[in-house]
Amino acid sequence: MLPPAGINSNAFWTVNKVPRAFRPKVVSKSCSVIWPSGAASPNLRHTTVEAFLEHWHDRPDLVVLDPPRTGVAARALSRLIKIGPQEIVYLSCDPATLARDLAILAGDTQNPGTYRIGEVHLVDIFPQTYHIEALVRLSRRA
Repeated sequence: MLPPAGINSNAFWTVNKVPRAFRPKVVSKSCSVIWPSGAASPNLRHTTVEAFLEHWHDRPDLVVLDPPRTGVAARALSRLIKIGPQEIVYLSCDPATLARDLAILAGDTQNPGTYRIGEVHLVDIFPQTYHIEALVRLSRRA
């Protein structure tokens, strides 16, 4: 069964797959909902993604990014780079903001960033429209 439109399903596949997962879900410009996995029901806390990352001190193995069309805020990307997860999986519905954010995370050949792009998958989930989803896997450079 698929979740209703507008409800991101990334939280569903992380539940019971990892010992601990927090999932910020942007529900407006100013608040997010945090879903820890393994809980009988989500522990809801309202905060911005940036504020959540400011108080996060552990280094996660994996971070899954699924931002709105506006992409990830620059402050959140800066903090994410400082936290330094080993891998980032970025799901994007806007190629322009994906390119902008990847330039910050991965840089270019002359100025490499903190992360290396490992895989890129393009998915056409809305045939006969110009919409496309991109899934990018990044790994931290040694």
